[in-house]
Amino acid sequence: KLVQQHTSCMEKMECLLSIWLHDLYKQNIPISLAFIQEKTMSLYKDNKIEGQIGESGPLNASRELFHRFQKRYGFKNVQVQGEVGNADKDAAEAFPEMLKTIIKEGSYNPQQVFNADKMGLYLKLNEKFVPGFKALKDRKLLLGGSARGDMKLEPLLVYRSENPLAMKNYVNSCLPVIWKSHRKAWMTRQLFHEWFEMKKYCEETNLMFKILLILDNASAH
Repeated sequence: KLVQQHTSCMEKMECLLSIWLHDLYKQNIPISLAFIQEKTMSLYKDNKIEGQIGESGPLNASRELFHRFQKRYGFKNVQVQGEVGNADKDAAEAFPEMLKTIIKEGSYNPQQVFNADKMGLYLKLNEKFVPGFKALKDRKLLLGGSARGDMKLEPLLVYRSENPLAMKNYVNSCLPVIWKSHRKAWMTRQLFHEWFEMKKYCEETNLMFKILLILDNASAH
C-alpha cells in the first residue's frame, strides 16, 4: 500500500510539474535545472503530506529523474539552462536601483506604482491528465495591485468562450472577476487596455493622473 501511495504521489507531482513547465514555456520564461528541482521537491512534499505517505524519505530530484520525466511527458523543446545567464543576472541585480531612480525622478508615490502579471488558472486537475495541455488554453487570469497595497485591481479572467455551459445560470457582471472571452483565451492589447483604467482611481484618491506600471515584455502589454 505504501508503494502504491508513493507512486500516486509521484504521478500527481509530475502532472502538476508538467502544467507548470508548459505554462513557463508558453510565456518564453527561461528556467534553470536548479529551479525545476526545487519546484519538483516542493510539489512532491505537498502531495506527500496530502497523501500522508509514511517514512518514504525525501525525493531525490536528480538530473536523471528530470530527463526521464521529459521523455514521459514529451518536453522535447524545453530548453533548460544549467545556470541563469550572466546577462539576466546582471539585469536582475541592476533593476532595483534603476526602479528607485525612475520612481524618484518621476516623483511617484507608492499609490501610483503598480505591478500586473498574468497566470494560468486551472479549475480541473487529476492524475489522469495527459500531455496535450488543452487545459492551458481554457483560461488566463490577470492580477495587479499598487505598491502601497491599498489598491488591488479586479482580476481579469479571459476564457475561450463568452457563455460557457457551466455558467448558464450566472450573470457575468456578478462574478468576482471581470469576464472576457477570446477564442484562444489570449490576453490582447485591447483587453489589457480596457482593464487597466486608472483615471477614476486617481480622482477618488486625489492623485495626479500619473501611473508607473511594471510589466513583463509580453506583446499584449
